[in-house]
Amino acid sequence: NKQNKNQINMAGFPPTSFGPPGANGGSGGNPLFDMFGGLLGGDGSAMMEGADLLSMALGRGDGPGGGDLDEFVHFEIFYDGTAKAVEAGEAVAFLRSKLCQVFELLDSDLRKHLWHRDPFCVEVSLGSDLGKKNEVEPHLVGHVRTGECMEDVWFVIYLLRRLTQLQPDASCRVVDADGEVLLIEAALVVPRWLSEDVAPYRCWLRGGEVHLLPKPRPPEPFRLPAKDGLARLRSADVPTRAKDKVQAAIATKLQGFPAEAVEHSTHFARAVLPKSVAQLLLAFPQLVAV
Repeated sequence: NKQNKNQINMAGFPPTSFGPPGANGGSGGNPLFDMFGGLLGGDGSAMMEGADLLSMALGRGDGPGGGDLDEFVHFEIFYDGTAKAVEAGEAVAFLRSKLCQVFELLDSDLRKHLWHRDPFCVEVSLGSDLGKKNEVEPHLVGHVRTGECMEDVWFVIYLLRRLTQLQPDASCRVVDADGEVLLIEAALVVPRWLSEDVAPYRCWLRGGEVHLLPKPRPPEPFRLPAKDGLARLRSADVPTRAKDKVQAAIATKLQGFPAEAVEHSTHFARAVLPKSVAQLLLAFPQLVAV
């Protein structure tokens, strides 16, 4: 059906809304719960609790994704007003509001993309106890398993760079399975002293650009805790914007995004499928990329 195909590729969800399980233990009219009820437990509650259907179907490893899907991109989003919200006892409400803004601002790009493994997901992290040496203020955090799809890694980076353009008070840190992904991409032009050992909390996205904290001078520690890294990034005393060559390296990598990511994540094929499989793909279109 041409109409359904367009809706799946552009929106990423089926035109039909599937309801949750009924209060009396039934499926509530959801064919997916009926289909997997026996696998997940009579009422399909495991699906609602985040059961990894793909891993179960493919029999991968001891947990979601298995060993062949260990590639990931992990990111943190910090906001300038968080400290005041903590003092007022409103940190959770403040960050939940910011979380809603994230998806409102990025919705047009997110709806077009079919993820190879995990979808873009952000949640509130309360950080570590304030007052400790390695304290981390409350912030937003996300972890996306990407499998072998590097387009997903860079699509996340594109989203974060765009987010910091639209939210000037946001500062983002992003790493992948290999480490500081921005520094790895710009390895030929970043300062030589910025090694893997000293890189944590020195490389940031802010205002739509890459920021690198300056080389520490004794007695400053080489390895910065999150609190100190954020304080220096937010301070106007020391310029932190990375040199033009670093900006150009990242901009070149992101050239063509988001259209390029959407193009690589979209696949077309003619297939005759059982009704149950078709319903599953309508509900979880990212399965076509496996």
